[in-house]
Formats: sequence, structure tokens, C-alpha cells
Amino acid sequence: MPAPVVYPVATFRGAPRQAPNGIPRRLGIALELLAQAIVALLTPFNVLLWLIFRPPQTLRVFLMSRIVRDSRWLTPFIIANEGKYSASHKPRRTLIPYGDIEKTVTITNVTAPPAKRQPAAPPVVRPAETYGFILSPNGAKGKGTEKAKPGEKIIIYYHGGAYVIGHPMWTPFPLKIARDTRTRVYSSNYRKTASPGTAWPAQLQDGLSAWEYVTRELEFEPHNVILMGESAGGHLSLAISTQLSEWGLTVPGGLALCSPWLDPTLSFERDPKSWSDYLSHRWAGYTVPSLLRHLTPEGTASKLVSPGIQPPGSFKNLVDGKTVFVSVGTTEMLGTEIYSFIKTLKNEGVKTSVFEDPYGLHIAPVLTLLAPGPATYTKFAAGVKGLVRDIDAANKERAKEQAAKEIVKEAPKEAAKEAPKETAKEATKDTAKASANGSANGSAKK
Repeated sequence: MPAPVVYPVATFRGAPRQAPNGIPRRLGIALELLAQAIVALLTPFNVLLWLIFRPPQTLRVFLMSRIVRDSRWLTPFIIANEGKYSASHKPRRTLIPYGDIEKTVTITNVTAPPAKRQPAAPPVVRPAETYGFILSPNGAKGKGTEKAKPGEKIIIYYHGGAYVIGHPMWTPFPLKIARDTRTRVYSSNYRKTASPGTAWPAQLQDGLSAWEYVTRELEFEPHNVILMGESAGGHLSLAISTQLSEWGLTVPGGLALCSPWLDPTLSFERDPKSWSDYLSHRWAGYTVPSLLRHLTPEGTASKLVSPGIQPPGSFKNLVDGKTVFVSVGTTEMLGTEIYSFIKTLKNEGVKTSVFEDPYGLHIAPVLTLLAPGPATYTKFAAGVKGLVRDIDAANKERAKEQAAKEIVKEAPKEAAKEAPKETAKEATKDTAKASANGSANGSAKK
């Protein structure tokens, strides 16, 4: 296992490694649709495969997984970054239909400026404004871009997609989380790794922009912020928390990680049970080089980039009153590294809650088409609600401690106020006593 590298990464490559760049979006999307049509013709074969090997997933889920997996085999390329309009607006066609959820959640488009404090980066990777969506459910304390109300919580959500595809509004997942927790959600976009100028750490730059927008512009206290993400979004959530800790700043109040991608070095062996998952090392073979093209081997192995391979003692920043909620499918390709990470957290004393999705595939709570039923999402949402409760409990304890400090602080002042009163009382008593003695002596003489 590689030794940890202290951040910031000492060196980036002088020149980026050769890696796949994005092809025109329309061409890429057309080729993907063609690949899916070809894969659909393989449905009879995949049905036979299911009948012979009997994977634990239902036939419907298995067929959906094979369509995604096989189409990725036929499309070994990266689609170019979306334009400004596509990045900053809800997709016209979403990956999963929204249904009627927009009746209960209001969507507000937001543009966030670059973060004032930036991580180390090669010159070609420059900070840029980022786009996001504030999701305000009925019953939330605040709406849209209103300043945070006292004690209000917020969730910052980073979507998955191996840092090469995806959109913060491509599924109704963040909308459902906002509705079910009655909490505002900032669903943040980030640049995809389709060119040297948008490779890592461009995603970290964009993620920090969302963090600063929420904590500075909207004035949410850091301990009232939850970072949530699936796959690459889970990786980014953890990287932001790590970066803030390295800067000596307050880290988020909690993390909700759905099937987090923790090891871009691909050093973990794949669990044989994950053969039915739609992820594959072939896809990682061209997405990972695109992501890490600027990093040296030491930089790639650092805690910021590869948290899944770090030794014990690497996550002390998460111990003090922070809860990490992790969900993992028992038959997903990333399961080995996720279980290893969970074990590391628990051994270090991090308060960790876990949802094991029985026979679940990668990010099934988000991609509900790949889940056997609504319970997969419901149990993940319950874990996020648990984080909100934990933050409430921590806030109450913090308030008690602050009240106790105020009492201790005010005690000397109160004592100082009481001292003159006590002195005056004693003087009055002495005067009265002397007067009484004088009267008694006079009477005795008579």
C-alpha cells in the first residue's frame, strides 16, 4: 500500500500525460444512443445469461445493468464538457422522470463565483464560476437564495459519473432528498475531465466554490452543512472535507456517501460477486487517465485523491462529533474498497452509519431503475435524516457548553457586584451594634 502524501501535493507533472479528451457532445450522445440500440438486440442473450447464472438481481434490474455495461464497452470515449446553458439549466430530458415532485420542491438556478481560497493546481487548471440549483421543499426554514435562518441545515449535493458525465439534476434524487428531509439542497455542478484545463483538481475547485457560496453568501454555519454525493460525488465530498481540514478550517457537520469512489489507483481486487454490476474496469481505463493527467504517482496516492488506500490515522478530522453515513451495494464493483474504508473509519473512532443494500448495484439509491424497489432509496434517505438529527443533537450540546461558559465567565462579575453590597451590610451591622452598645452603656451610668 502506498505511503500517504501530505497535502498539498508537492509536484504536478510538468506536462500532462496523454489521456482521452472529449469528443463533440452531439456526436458522443448519438454514438451512445446507437450503442444502446445495438445492446438492446442482445436482450435474448442476456435473458439466457440470467437464466443460466441466476444472479441475485431481478431480471429487469439485470437487463438494465447489462444495457449500461455493454453500451459502455461499445463507447470507449469521453463526451466534451457541456456548454454554459446546459451546465446551468435543468436537462430537457432527464435520466429518470421527475414525476410530480416539482409541485413540492422549488428550483432556483444559481451561479457561484470561484472560491476565494484555492487548492494547489497546475497553471492550466484555472478557477471558474460554477453553476448549481437550490432545491427548496415545502416546510423548509428558508427558500431559494435567502440567508440561513438560525439553526437551519443545508445539504450540498455532488452528482456522480466518474467525473466525465452527469448533471446535478439528471435524476430526481436531490429533489426527493430535499422533500423528505425538509431541508434546502444545493445541487452543484462541476466541470468534467474532458480536457487538460478541466482535469483534476478542477472538480475540487468547483466543489469549494459551492461550499463558499453556501457558507459565505448564504451564511450557513459549517457545522450545519452536510456534503452528499454518489460515486465520484462521494469522492468529491470527502476531498472537500479533507481540504478544509488541511487548511485548518471547520469541516462539514456530516457526510452522506452513496457508493463512494475511493480508489482511482484501482488497486483493490474486484469481488467476484460483482460480475452483474454495470461498472467495469474497461470504462475506468479511459476515465481515470483523463481525471489524473496532471498528477504525479505521489499525488495520485495522496489522501486528497485516493482516500481508500490511506493507512490508519488519516481521518482524524472526522472524529470530533461528525457522522459519516455510507451506503454500499453488496454486489457492486466498488464494494471491496468501500468496505475497507468503512472499517478504517470505525477503527479510528469516526461515528459511522452504514446502509448495506442487499444484492445492490452501484448507486442504486440514485439510479432507481437499477433498484428492485423503493426501499433502496427510502433507506438511504433515512440515513440522511439521521445526519440531520445528529447535527441537531450536536447543536444542542454546543448550546449547553456555550451557556456553561457564559455562566463561568459572568460569575466573577456577579461576585464583584455583590462584594460592595456585602461590605455595606457589614458596615450597617457594625454601626447598629456600636449604637446599641452606646445606649446600653448610657443606661448603666444612670
